[in-house]
Amino acid sequence: YPSTSIIINAANEILVDQFLKKNIPFLSINKFILDILKDVNYKKYAIKRPKNIYQILNINDWAKKKALDRI
Repeated sequence: YPSTSIIINAANEILVDQFLKKNIPFLSINKFILDILKDVNYKKYAIKRPKNIYQILNINDWAKKKALDRI
Protein backbone atom coordinates (compact mmCIF):
# COMPACT_ATOMS: atom_id res chain seq x y z
CA TYR A 1 0.00 0.00 0.00
CA PRO A 2 1.29 3.49 -0.85
CA SER A 3 1.32 4.90 2.69
CA THR A 4 2.79 1.92 4.52
CA SER A 5 6.22 3.56 4.63
CA ILE A 6 4.73 6.62 6.36
CA ILE A 7 3.07 4.39 8.94
CA ILE A 8 6.18 2.31 9.64
CA ASN A 9 8.40 5.39 9.88
CA ALA A 10 6.05 7.22 12.26
CA ALA A 11 5.61 4.19 14.51
CA ASN A 12 9.36 3.55 14.49
CA GLU A 13 10.06 7.13 15.62
CA ILE A 14 7.87 6.65 18.68
CA LEU A 15 9.15 3.17 19.45
CA VAL A 16 12.83 4.09 19.20
CA ASP A 17 12.20 7.07 21.46
CA GLN A 18 10.51 4.78 23.99
CA PHE A 19 13.43 2.33 23.75
CA LEU A 20 15.92 5.13 24.38
CA LYS A 21 13.89 6.14 27.44
CA LYS A 22 14.11 2.48 28.55
CA ASN A 23 10.33 2.02 28.44
CA ILE A 24 10.42 -0.91 26.00
CA PRO A 25 13.08 -3.48 25.08
CA PHE A 26 14.81 -3.14 21.73
CA LEU A 27 13.63 -6.52 20.49
CA SER A 28 9.98 -5.58 20.98
CA ILE A 29 10.08 -2.75 18.40
CA ASN A 30 9.31 -5.13 15.52
CA LYS A 31 6.46 -6.71 17.52
CA PHE A 32 4.83 -3.32 18.04
CA ILE A 33 5.20 -2.43 14.35
CA LEU A 34 3.64 -5.74 13.30
CA ASP A 35 0.75 -5.10 15.70
CA ILE A 36 0.13 -1.74 14.05
CA LEU A 37 0.19 -3.36 10.61
CA LYS A 38 -2.49 -5.80 11.86
CA ASP A 39 -4.70 -3.01 13.25
CA VAL A 40 -8.26 -2.95 11.92
CA ASN A 41 -7.79 0.61 10.63
CA TYR A 42 -4.36 0.02 9.07
CA LYS A 43 -5.66 -0.54 5.56
CA LYS A 44 -7.88 2.56 5.75
CA TYR A 45 -4.77 4.71 6.18
CA ALA A 46 -2.29 2.63 4.18
CA ILE A 47 -4.28 2.64 0.92
CA LYS A 48 -4.33 6.44 0.79
CA ARG A 49 -2.07 8.02 -1.79
CA PRO A 50 -1.38 11.36 -0.08
CA LYS A 51 -1.80 14.39 -2.30
CA ASN A 52 -0.60 17.03 0.16
CA ILE A 53 1.29 17.48 3.42
CA TYR A 54 -1.92 17.51 5.48
CA GLN A 55 -2.81 13.98 4.35
CA ILE A 56 0.72 12.81 5.16
CA LEU A 57 0.49 14.38 8.61
CA ASN A 58 -2.89 12.74 9.20
CA ILE A 59 -1.47 9.29 8.42
CA ASN A 60 1.65 10.07 10.47
CA ASP A 61 -0.42 11.17 13.47
CA TRP A 62 -2.57 8.05 13.32
CA ALA A 63 0.48 5.78 13.31
CA LYS A 64 2.17 7.63 16.17
CA LYS A 65 -1.01 7.48 18.25
CA LYS A 66 -1.35 3.74 17.60
CA ALA A 67 2.28 3.17 18.61
CA LEU A 68 1.77 5.05 21.88
CA ASP A 69 -1.50 3.21 22.54
CA ARG A 70 0.23 -0.16 22.14
CA ILE A 71 2.98 0.59 24.66
